[in-house]
Amino acid sequence: PMNQEKQRIAIAEAVGGVFKPCTCGFCDGEAHRWHWPDGTITDDCPDYLNSLDAMHEAVETLRYRDGFEWFDFQKHLLDICGSVMNCIQATAAQRAEAFLKTLGLWTEEE
Repeated sequence: PMNQEKQRIAIAEAVGGVFKPCTCGFCDGEAHRWHWPDGTITDDCPDYLNSLDAMHEAVETLRYRDGFEWFDFQKHLLDICGSVMNCIQATAAQRAEAFLKTLGLWTEEE
């Protein structure tokens, strides 16, 4: 499966996060920070694979896209979990995989 760090970065970018040089003026642009659509800047992206809250926020972005991503997410999650009951208790990592597969960002690595 896809490496965890690549998953976190792919999700962060999919929800609009941009990893770019810091513009604080104190670090001479050597440090990089995550810049978010709401204007916040953080040192790291959320721990999507372990935080249901972070994945909930990421999945909610699917509702506002033009296609059928929300329904595709549900289908991918069902494939991963195996049953509707298991989907109800899906882990953050399972939701992350379904999110990435929905957007065509999941890669199988060796």
